[in-house]
Amino acid sequence: MAYVDFEFYQNTYKGDTVPVSAFDKWAERASEYLDADCGGLAATASGEAMEAVKRCCCAVAEVLYTAQLQTEIGTPNGAVLKAETVGSWRQEYELTADATKTLDARVYDIEKRYLGPWGLLYRGVRPCVH
Repeated sequence: MAYVDFEFYQNTYKGDTVPVSAFDKWAERASEYLDADCGGLAATASGEAMEAVKRCCCAVAEVLYTAQLQTEIGTPNGAVLKAETVGSWRQEYELTADATKTLDARVYDIEKRYLGPWGLLYRGVRPCVH
């Protein structure tokens, strides 16, 4: 189950990259990444930590959606269009700093930014609470 819905994405996160028609799919994939990388801790978050989980889910969904679009149209991963000519059609791309990172590394960078401060990525031993 996704941590976020389109209403949150559009109205709270202020996202505009993923269209409503594709949002559920990519929010679900993003939630799967969060569950795997947080070892299930994202689902136990509440309050401000859950707000961070939702925002992280939105950011990851955008990265996953964009990566899929780039794959479909043959754009180099992490590249942005630098120049385009119409007569004798040509496109020139410029690699961004993320171009050398794998998709998983880019997702984890986002997770660190949003979830790291809340300890949701911690994989060590936690005290047992009864």
